[in-house]
Amino acid sequence: MRTGFVHRSASLVVLLTMLLGACGPKPTPTPPPYTPPPPGAVPAVVIQRTPERGQELRPDGAIELVFDRAMNRASVEAALQVSPAVKGSFEWPDERTVRFQPDKPLKRESEYQVTIGAEARANDGNPLDGAYRFRFRTVGYLEVAQVIPADDTQDVEATGTITVIFNRPVVPLQLVSDPTRADLPAQARQPLIIDPPVSGAGEWLNTSIYVFTPDLPLAGGTTYRVRVDAGLSDTTGGVLEEAYTWSFSTQPPAVVWVSPTEDAPLVGVDAAVQVTFNMPVDAASAQAAFRLEGPGGAVDGSATVDGPTLVFTPTN
Repeated sequence: MRTGFVHRSASLVVLLTMLLGACGPKPTPTPPPYTPPPPGAVPAVVIQRTPERGQELRPDGAIELVFDRAMNRASVEAALQVSPAVKGSFEWPDERTVRFQPDKPLKRESEYQVTIGAEARANDGNPLDGAYRFRFRTVGYLEVAQVIPADDTQDVEATGTITVIFNRPVVPLQLVSDPTRADLPAQARQPLIIDPPVSGAGEWLNTSIYVFTPDLPLAGGTTYRVRVDAGLSDTTGGVLEEAYTWSFSTQPPAVVWVSPTEDAPLVGVDAAVQVTFNMPVDAASAQAAFRLEGPGGAVDGSATVDGPTLVFTPTN
């Protein structure tokens, strides 16, 4: 009985070890060791590459290498490897330049390593100066980095603007000053969908910051929902994968000044009453809500509204 328990325990340990190993991070491919060129050789070198250092590659882009001399095509193609493994075809624009075009688009926001082994040869017979390798990342997704007003902000000024900041350039620099050009996608001309609808005009302050200015102040005490639809693309090929939505609420109307002031003495019997709000108000609703009462009850008169100010004139 004891022996069977030990065997079962050992099997369980082995199984758990295998499961943990499968769930752990995959090992990074080990680069080939440096192979020094033979004495007297003048090794070939890579003088230029695409993507360059720090540059992201579009998923449908090609990897290109330029050597300092004409290369033996078969040896270069056999020596070039991409990890994770990628199938593709080779093109040679000239004897010094090789271009590798993947058969399928690469994964977005992923890292790849390119290696050319030391077995690559130039046409003059000289080898490559050791294995050449570099890493690059593919273009990621377009994202909304910040919005103003921020999501769930309360008491937003009705006279404010709506701003969205992206993590990547959405419009080319030459279109910033003219966002209505026909060659700019319609979604980039007006990326914001506002509910309730608001009339106004938008502009790109730079390639990644869009500001919408309403024609009139926003309605007070109202919750606005703003959306940037999925599918918006940037200048590098990145795409907004999911719609981005946020909301904010404007300040409710509030009285900021009255005339006559409260408890003012010796006010004339025919003096007008003035009420000023913190924002322009709807004339009909303000007139319906206003009421002036005296010792004998409600005072007759007429109320006019001009922007944020209501003026009530008693009837003589």
